[in-house]
Amino acid sequence: MNKQAVMKFVFAFSILALGAPSFAQNAFGHINFSQQIEAALPGSLHDTMKAMSRALKSIDAEDASKNKDNAEAADQFVALVLHAKAFTPDSIADMPASKRSDAKSRYDQMLDQTAALGRQLADAFRHGDNKKAADLMDQLDAAKKHGHGEFK
Repeated sequence: MNKQAVMKFVFAFSILALGAPSFAQNAFGHINFSQQIEAALPGSLHDTMKAMSRALKSIDAEDASKNKDNAEAADQFVALVLHAKAFTPDSIADMPASKRSDAKSRYDQMLDQTAALGRQLADAFRHGDNKKAADLMDQLDAAKKHGHGEFK
């Protein structure tokens, strides 16, 4: 095989390998939301936090006709919250080494608690409990303020 034929083969294989999973999901109407989220996760803590904020702002807990979309936005929020654990806030990175591990553990625990609230939010929308969803949105807002107060 000459170099040009090898390049064409590599290109064609790349298209098939990268495009086939997407095609198979769409061809049968099955779209794995978590795979879509993972493919588009932000590359920094700042961008992750912005995406989390956008996900929550897209939710309208008062409009039951939007519960399906709201549940999906809550799922996206949870994925982003868990993704935020991959990063270390500057406030922790700037601490003395002896304090960083404990602070990062507290940060991760706070994110786990926030993710749990997000899962409850998605479940509330899936069960049509918009009152509970509104209460959870308030809890998430309070968690955001607490987290930013401690780690921003």
